[in-house]
Amino acid sequence: MDIQGMTNEQIRDAVVGGKLVFECMDTSGDKKSMWDPTVNLEVEEARREFEKYTKEHKYKAFRVNASGEKGEPMMAFEPGAGRVIFVPPLQGG
Repeated sequence: MDIQGMTNEQIRDAVVGGKLVFECMDTSGDKKSMWDPTVNLEVEEARREFEKYTKEHKYKAFRVNASGEKGEPMMAFEPGAGRVIFVPPLQGG
C-alpha cells in the first residue's frame, strides 16, 4: 500500500496499530509503503521489497525506534519490525 500523503504522526499511529512501514529515498524520490503483517500475501510482498533494497541495491535497513529516530540495523527481514528506513549506499568521489 502506498502511503505517500501520510504525515509522520499518521505513520506512527499505523505502526502502533501493528502495520509494517518501509521508507526509502531512491532515484524516484521519497517512497513510503505499508503492509499488514497478518496478511501472508502482503508479508511476502514486503519481504521481496526488503530483499530488493538490501541485496540488489545494497541499501542498509534500519528499524526506527520509538522516538522516531533511526535505530538498530536490520540484517534480515522481520514482518513485525514496525517502521523501517532504507539508506542508500555511500558513494565515494
